[in-house]
Amino acid sequence: MVKRGIRYFKEHGIKKTLARSFLELSSRLNDKNESQINKGGTMLKLDVGCGQNKKEGFLGIDIIKYDSVDFVMDITREKLPFEDNVVDEVYSHHFFEHLDSPKEALEELIRVSVHGAIFEIWTPYLKSNDAFVLGHRHFYNETIWRHICIEHLTLWLKDVDAILRLDKFCYVLNPNIIEELDQLHIPLSFALRHMFNMANDFGAFMTVLKGKDVKDRTYGEPERYVSYLIHSPFVKLSDSKGK
Repeated sequence: MVKRGIRYFKEHGIKKTLARSFLELSSRLNDKNESQINKGGTMLKLDVGCGQNKKEGFLGIDIIKYDSVDFVMDITREKLPFEDNVVDEVYSHHFFEHLDSPKEALEELIRVSVHGAIFEIWTPYLKSNDAFVLGHRHFYNETIWRHICIEHLTLWLKDVDAILRLDKFCYVLNPNIIEELDQLHIPLSFALRHMFNMANDFGAFMTVLKGKDVKDRTYGEPERYVSYLIHSPFVKLSDSKGK
């Protein structure tokens, strides 16, 4: 792990302070086995496709070298410079819609994640104008994530002994949409299922579950939450009576 990290520092010009911190972390992790890491070892947090807006406290990964990017790489073609089971949180905002396929990126992120790690992946909502901006190669909604995580996981996650359990979907609504739907007497839950441009941002929240038998188990359905802003509190859709 240390050698791989040093190679990345030299190739991509990562700051010396970060390099020093990474090497110290690598040394500590190499002295721990997997069970020790899971019981309180130092965990990493990754912001994948961070661009110039890296989430605070996270290591930034992007194919373009911005000042905020810690590792310049193509996660669909290159392995992350980390050992297995050292990440407990993965965040991504408007990155996955640019990939030719999410399979390689998801499997690599799962590899470096611990059992129980949280994935929070935001994309434009498929049923919105923003989804069809030039440069977007795939469109995401509930059906797509169900294909990846539930219905066809032996295809999308076939190279890892793990799954992504779908916990919840979050929708960032377009301004004033609830008030407009109220005037038309249309429940928000109905509108999200059947109408266009109700929400612009769509978040899938998942938990990494690892083990030989996790793909054989049955899991509950994801809950749905709504808000007008991505950083504001979300309200559970079934508890809000359609609002």
